Amino acid sequence: MTDILEQMELKLLEFLGGNYQKSAEHLAEELKVEYPQLYKQIIQRFAQEYGLGGCGAQMSPHTAVQQTLASLQKKGLVECEQTNGNVLWQKKNAIERL
Repeated sequence: MTDILEQMELKLLEFLGGNYQKSAEHLAEELKVEYPQLYKQIIQRFAQEYGLGGCGAQMSPHTAVQQTLASLQKKGLVECEQTNGNVLWQKKNAIERL
């Protein structure tokens, strides 16, 4: 599973390039569109490792995105902002870099 999460870190940082704020749901959909093979691998790996099927398997990419964002936050690479009940993610200090 680690190799997939490492790939996801790179992809999510790519998606958060520039001064963009995105929700985890948006990032999961972007992953599905831009990297469909990786998206399918996540579903398959979660289904195998955790015995998921149906809805659980289909939601696993969203869970993986959340886990990856939490990992990137611990590493100090991303930050989140809560506004009106929405959680938006961006690269850390993205505004300062502009």
